[in-house]
Formats: sequence, structure tokens, C-alpha cells
Amino acid sequence: MPGRSIARRFAISVGVVCLVLALGIGTFFFAAQAPSMDPIVPPPANSFASDLVQRGATLAAIAEMLGMPKDKVRCIHAEGAGCYGHNAADDAAADAALLARAVPGRPVRLQWMREQEHAWEPYGPAMAVKVEAGLDASGKVIDWDYTLWSNTHATRPGPAGSLIAARSLAAPFQQPAPRPIPMPEGGGDRNSIPLYQFPSARVMHHFIPAMPVRVSALRALGAHMNVFAIESFMDELAAAAGADPVQFRLQHLDDARARDVISAVAQRFGWSDTSRRKLPGRGRGFAFARYKNLAAYCAVACEMEVKRETGHAHGACRRRRRCRPGGQSRGDYQPDRGRDFAVDELDLVRKR
Repeated sequence: MPGRSIARRFAISVGVVCLVLALGIGTFFFAAQAPSMDPIVPPPANSFASDLVQRGATLAAIAEMLGMPKDKVRCIHAEGAGCYGHNAADDAAADAALLARAVPGRPVRLQWMREQEHAWEPYGPAMAVKVEAGLDASGKVIDWDYTLWSNTHATRPGPAGSLIAARSLAAPFQQPAPRPIPMPEGGGDRNSIPLYQFPSARVMHHFIPAMPVRVSALRALGAHMNVFAIESFMDELAAAAGADPVQFRLQHLDDARARDVISAVAQRFGWSDTSRRKLPGRGRGFAFARYKNLAAYCAVACEMEVKRETGHAHGACRRRRRCRPGGQSRGDYQPDRGRDFAVDELDLVRKR
């Protein structure tokens, strides 16, 4: 069957404060923000406070580090900067616990400076993705080959060896071996299986246990990279097929809820209005994903305009999320319960 084959490479590397995405035709950057921590140890003996995401696991790790029963250690939640992922909260709390043990009966305040946190906290893992696809004569995808490489995306406590302080004691604890997170939620391979329907599809996840830097969870784990790569490549394929990006996506979807979200965004955004497509300094884009491939659906359309003479940029973005009440963001979407509702949002973005 006559057809065309297209291949692009997508790569991502993570620095202390930014992610770098290298595409075959360009380089893209977006920031990975890391909040500073301020754990405070209050007066009660063997107590510490922190704005931890996973308090129970951290308590267990610190109790192991101190050689104390868990019921003799208290972890008290304190409001403070937090994150969706793994930052230095566990390590700062462990430092505070060691200091509190050294001066029993006295309150201890321990605060990491921002530069300390950025130097010692876990990074979001580096990832690389290679994707290839074939189009038939009618412009439909007939073959999809997706390969990704990634470290682990979860080194949270766990055992005491996941804490920097515990690995630095006179009798150090050993760092636990990195492991991949199993599907269906996944870690580096989260959202790597396309929701689009292809006659032939292959997805290969190469888990790399060796880590040149300390890594752990960054919000969405590998989904940010996989969604970016898949959606960017769908745009490449649509262009090669001479097809509209929205219609090209709908062509390859049989999920009614996904089609509804995409169609609603396109309609409300005015995607079919071609009058603005070729205006100088103006561009637009479209993307679609489903959280963990098993929860809420989301589509987004965005239009940006850049004033080249001033460098000013402004734009509008339309999002539509299709979900159900009851915490579907944690992956517990139940298709036979509750009532659908949709949220439409219009965001105005301005940057100088």
C-alpha cells in the first residue's frame, strides 16, 4: 500500500529549575518550580512538623533512621509551601529530627535556603522519546512505533535510605534500588500508550535504573513528556497528511467522551474560522490528553500573537475538562456512576 513514513526525535532533560525539550526542528523550555521548605520542630519530645505530601511514609522513614518505634515519633502537619511531586520536605524534616534528638526538650527550627533545596532535592527525571509512524494513501496512521527511555519517577520514603541525612550517618543506610511504577498509572511510561486508534501500534519503555543525579517525582511523572511527544507528533502527521489537526485527531478516535471534549473545545474556540490563520505574528495550537489514560479528559486550544517590534506576546486559551464528581483526578473514574459535567475556561495570557 502506498504511504509515507515520518520520524522525529523528542528529548527532555531536566535541570534544577527548568526542563529542556529538544525537538528535531527546535528546542522548547518550560520551568519546573521547586518550593523552599521550612520545617519547624515544636516543643513536644520526638515531634517534628513539616508540610509533607506523604506524612505517614516520611514518619516511618524517620523512625527507622532514629532507631525508634513509629508510635514514639510524631509528624505534625504544618501549613507551608508544597508541591505536586517530591521536593526536599522529607530531607528537611529528617534533618530537623536529628537536631531535635541532639538537644532534647528544646524547640528546634530548621530551614533550608532556596539554593540549598535546589542543590539537594530530587530532580524530575530526564527522558528521551523516539516516535515513528506511517500514513496510508488516504492520510490515516497505519503504523505507530513509540520508544521512551527514563529513570524512575518515585524515590519517596520508603525506607530510611531514601533520606539524604540517613545515608550520611556514621552507620549509613543504603539507598533503595530504583524501581519503575507499574501500569496502568505508570511512571516514565505514564500516558505513553496513545488513546488514538491505530491498526498497528508498539510502545516500548526502556527503564534506566542508573541515575546520574538524584531523581524522583515531578508532577504528572512521565505524562508531561509523553503527552507532549504524542500530541506534537500528531500535529506533524496531520501536516504531512494535509489534514486539519483537530479533524485528524477525531479521525483516529472512537472514544465518545474524548471526541466530545475535542469537538466542544474546537467549536467554542472558533477553530474552523480560517480568517486569522495567516495573520503575521499569529499562531495557534491544539492538544488533547486524559489524566493517566484512565481519569479526566482535557483538551486545549490556544492562539498566540507576538509583536516582533516590541517582543510583547498575548493570547487566548480555551480548555474543556470532562470529568465526574468524586475525585477522579486520583484515577478512580467510574463510568457507571455519577453525572457528567464539563468545565469551560477562557484564559488570557500576556507576557512581556
